[in-house]
Amino acid sequence: YIEKHHFKIITLKLFDVYGPDDPRPKLFFQINKAILNREVLDMTFGMQMINIVHIEDVISSYIVSINRLLQDQGKPYEEFNVKVPLDIRLKDLVNEYLSISGLKIKINWGAIPYKDREIMSPYDQGKILPGWFPKIDLKDGLKMLKKENHDT
Repeated sequence: YIEKHHFKIITLKLFDVYGPDDPRPKLFFQINKAILNREVLDMTFGMQMINIVHIEDVISSYIVSINRLLQDQGKPYEEFNVKVPLDIRLKDLVNEYLSISGLKIKINWGAIPYKDREIMSPYDQGKILPGWFPKIDLKDGLKMLKKENHDT
């Protein structure tokens, strides 16, 4: 289709995405659910490195991509990563979230074994989308989640 119809396509490779009002049963949802239900949260040892991008930064990557296509920049087909400059260890991320939010929870680190094919560090190949950079740093993004949790 790209060649036959002269389409221009950009594939954005998203890493872990977070933000307020996320109903998916991902990390922060699970932590908040365990706190609400007064449960102990079983986790792996938490040594996985993750790259977590705020939803507003993901949205801005779509806008930059659309503008790139409209301005006829780049090649007919391009792939770009949408990620922040630094990865963070899962355990450190959880501790940072709990510290910023003021929430408390008992976590059983190591209660869940790693999966056979557990990804311990994010994909680090590929290019970042030209003209895009994340604007919301992790602490500010976690503070936004804190506000959401205290408002509900």
